[in-house]
Amino acid sequence: MKRPIGAPCWIDLLTSDEGRAREFYPGLFGWTAGEGSAEFGGYFMFLRDGVPVAGAMQKVTGVPVMEGPDQLTSDYAGSVAFYEQVFGWQTRVASDTPEFRDTVLTAGGEDFAGIVAAQDGDLAAGAAGRWEVFFRVADTDAALARVVELGGTVLRAAADTPFGRLAEAADPTGARLRLAG
Repeated sequence: MKRPIGAPCWIDLLTSDEGRAREFYPGLFGWTAGEGSAEFGGYFMFLRDGVPVAGAMQKVTGVPVMEGPDQLTSDYAGSVAFYEQVFGWQTRVASDTPEFRDTVLTAGGEDFAGIVAAQDGDLAAGAAGRWEVFFRVADTDAALARVVELGGTVLRAAADTPFGRLAEAADPTGARLRLAG
């Protein structure tokens, strides 16, 4: 399926230990790490079956860091309207209870992203929402075991949800990642 304009299509990792990243992510996802480009500060791509799937580079100290947007939001209705109006995406309510409000973004009948209302404790008062990337894996529990074998940490054990078995982990340097199986 061709992704709609504005759909998530690329991820980048700024890491404090490029060597560990070059071992961890291929070991977890079966990726290969390409060569770094001196022209772009050592930036390199991870590939899956020869196709670029993500980019990475060593964090450079002394350079101001800009935090990217994330997925949870404190303005749920406003966020849904924003993505409908700005990108023309269709939306489908997946859950609308006080405990869990979730809208799925769709295009061509295929789900590609979601908006979740922040719950108490998810965001500090007045904090901006954030996007979170989930990596699809064949078996979430096996992937978590592999995370630990590769020197990472399980931050949230796998749990069954309407969207599959989800978990959260960190790579050996503390970079957080979410898994969906």
